[in-house]
Amino acid sequence: MHLNQHTGDEPGSDDKKLEKVKSQKCTVDELLTFDSKLLIGSETFTKFTQRKCELGEVLSTLIELA
Repeated sequence: MHLNQHTGDEPGSDDKKLEKVKSQKCTVDELLTFDSKLLIGSETFTKFTQRKCELGEVLSTLIELA
């Protein structure tokens, strides 16, 4: 499992992932690999990866920032 790097090679792939996040059809691990540091900032990302928040909190934060 690795964080996706922004390379620009796959236009639209982030949109598909974001739709999956918004529809809540993804696992916590998938959420955490969704360019998380770039999307939500490293402080929030650290909180997520340390599992100190609920899944609902993860989803609402990602959707707010989307």
